[in-house]
Amino acid sequence: MFNKKEIKLFLYFIVGVIATIAEWGAFYFTSDIGKLHYLPATIIAYSFSTFINWMAGRLILFKNRRKIFCLKLSVSMPSA
Repeated sequence: MFNKKEIKLFLYFIVGVIATIAEWGAFYFTSDIGKLHYLPATIIAYSFSTFINWMAGRLILFKNRRKIFCLKLSVSMPSA
């Protein structure tokens, strides 16, 4: 029915959706509920969603530790 590449692409989409929801939720929680200025709230939300993206990718997509390290490095370097 679906080949491995299509399933992997769908799983990447799911991980992205999870990270996006985490970022929006963290921003809402810190800015609206926590009454924090939007700039620090954005930094906190971005950092939190980067961690969630890494964890979800590790748990859902990558079982191999070498791939996990390369993914973490590729995500962390542009965001620094």
